[in-house]
Amino acid sequence: MRSSKLHNQCMVKIKSFLKVSTIKHNQLLSTMLVPNL
Repeated sequence: MRSSKLHNQCMVKIKSFLKVSTIKHNQLLSTMLVPNL
């Protein structure tokens, strides 16, 4: 029971980290692409 709770916390952290990293990645891509347009 306790281990599954820990696992859920890890998954939440990983998902939020991925979300933030994809947002940053998209911002980086857009800033790189804008001068080319």
